[in-house]
Amino acid sequence: SDADAQGIWSSGDLTDSGNKVKEILKSWSGGTIPGGQDCTSVGLPSRVQAESWCNMMGVENENAYDEDGTQSIGYLDVGDWATYDVSVPQAGTYNVAYRVASLTGDGTIQLEKSGGGIVYGTVDVQSTGDWYNWTTVSHEVDLPQGELSLALVTNESGYNLNWFEVTPVS
Repeated sequence: SDADAQGIWSSGDLTDSGNKVKEILKSWSGGTIPGGQDCTSVGLPSRVQAESWCNMMGVENENAYDEDGTQSIGYLDVGDWATYDVSVPQAGTYNVAYRVASLTGDGTIQLEKSGGGIVYGTVDVQSTGDWYNWTTVSHEVDLPQGELSLALVTNESGYNLNWFEVTPVS
């Protein structure tokens, strides 16, 4: 068998047992798995490490093998999400840059208010040729002032995310 003991085939796909565990985790506690490594509100402008989520569904932390040596989130399927608490100093237009890697180039990231309802924007993730060949994609969004819980939602799977950075547009 070319599956390892963690439920992952050598191709990077989940085995049947790996998929079963993922489904159990998705349905656990209403689909929310609390306990990100650092769920403190981050003042903007700032870079936020993807593995520092507050709540999530379906994402997995893994080694990033990127220049900053941190972890990333991966194994993202359609409907998976992670939330991050931020403090927006003033309402306005912000550039949101995402450090991504994608073998297939099929990914789409949607930035929204946690809990849904308000979508700030989406960005496509093109193929970088490998799951650990990193590049940065970005878009501009309008954010309100104050404490905000942002959600990064996977609308189309096929990417890993190392970090995202939010800076005001001058």
